[in-house]
Amino acid sequence: MVEIFGEENIARKWTGSEFERRPNRAILDIMVFYFSNRRIRSAAKKKSKTVLRAFKELCGTSEKFRRSIETTTKSLDSTFDRLHLWGSTLSKALSFQFNIPKWDDDRKRIVFDGF
Repeated sequence: MVEIFGEENIARKWTGSEFERRPNRAILDIMVFYFSNRRIRSAAKKKSKTVLRAFKELCGTSEKFRRSIETTTKSLDSTFDRLHLWGSTLSKALSFQFNIPKWDDDRKRIVFDGF
């Protein structure tokens, strides 16, 4: 993550002009989730500028994503939203598909089959 965001910006929200000073646990959650996978991490390092730009754009354009990292971050809906939105954005930025958590409406839970 350091190679992509820089040591001072890990787990921080992009405000549109700069990264916030305080770390954000919800952002740390999604970053650790995806970058714990060696294949995703390796591809992200190779496309670090693209990944950084995609993250900034997601923070700046998606109200749903911002809500999921700013308010009621512990709810299942917010957890799913941020995992799904960042996963989709990251997959597009890296130009390869990997499994992204899905919502099981019948059971009202997040389902993930592994990367």
